[in-house]
Amino acid sequence: MKNGFIEPFLEALSDKTGDFGVYIASFGPVILVALLLVVAIFSISVYKSRKERNLIKILEIAKNYEVDCHYDEAWKLFLKYEKKAEPSADIYFHLGMFCVAAKEDGWSSTKGNCDPVFWLEKAASMGHVRAEFNLLKIRFRENFPKNLSECAKIIKEIKKIASEGLFEAERFLNKTEEDLEKKAEIGEISADEAKAVMGDENAQLSVGKSLCANDEQEKGFGWVLMAAESGNVIAQGFCGEIFREGNSFVPQDMEKAFFWHEKASLGGNLDSAFVLGGLYYYGKGCEKSITEAARWFAKAADSKNARAAYNASICYRKLAEELAAEKGISDPAEKKLDSEIMEKYLLAEDYKKLSKELGYKEK
Repeated sequence: MKNGFIEPFLEALSDKTGDFGVYIASFGPVILVALLLVVAIFSISVYKSRKERNLIKILEIAKNYEVDCHYDEAWKLFLKYEKKAEPSADIYFHLGMFCVAAKEDGWSSTKGNCDPVFWLEKAASMGHVRAEFNLLKIRFRENFPKNLSECAKIIKEIKKIASEGLFEAERFLNKTEEDLEKKAEIGEISADEAKAVMGDENAQLSVGKSLCANDEQEKGFGWVLMAAESGNVIAQGFCGEIFREGNSFVPQDMEKAFFWHEKASLGGNLDSAFVLGGLYYYGKGCEKSITEAARWFAKAADSKNARAAYNASICYRKLAEELAAEKGISDPAEKKLDSEIMEKYLLAEDYKKLSKELGYKEK
């Protein structure tokens, strides 16, 4: 039936137009499909365009309601927009900030989730920096002044955002610093606490030591650790001792003790240098190394530490004996002829002499 219809049609077309007409006609189904696709794409485009216009209109009306403080009407339209539109960090941020502002006016709703944190977290998870900043602001207000150490951590995060160029964050930091200074002036918090919250590492160490002295070791250690992480070498040494000794709230951890004493020593803390020498000597929290032990004991001796000088002499003598054994030299006269061995013996004698000058008495 199909061939009976097409063949006479093609013959008639060939008579009228020749082979070219038949050739063109053979593409008829393809052309028809292409036309249908064009129509479909156009229809979808028109539908999407109409949908986008409707969504934009919904959003505009919602924002107008918001400006006029008609929060219930605005909220319904915002939820409608959020449900129909593509996921957007900007709209999640706007919903979060709407909830913040409206709640400050006493508004609440049983429809949808009107917790600003819910929406701001959704926006922040999509990389929205202002949403992240406003979440930090909310956390700061929730923690101040009951948990000042947590506030200090939040301020540290806000400083990172401010360094990336967000003016709002910089303005918040300036305002917060002014407010903290005023609270310190009227005695709500101490001057050190005000500075500590804003990231002053010396103030953080001072607050931490004060709390530890008043039997609030756990809180105090939190502040000291914060100062240590900021680079305060005294705080780093303090942390090293806490981990080396251990207590009721911080279990002994020799690797962490070594970590903090090494940091403090590299920063010039000679008390930590003395402890670091001992850690290397016994291999506590690190691989045993008499060479490193000697180096750090010698460094600590620069602070007039008599015990450190004596320990350095012990280490250098031990290194001389080990080197002699490696070279197979046992004769004292031959040892004196070896420059490498004698160099260590002489260092041992120098530090032994220094220890005596500093008042060290051998037991």
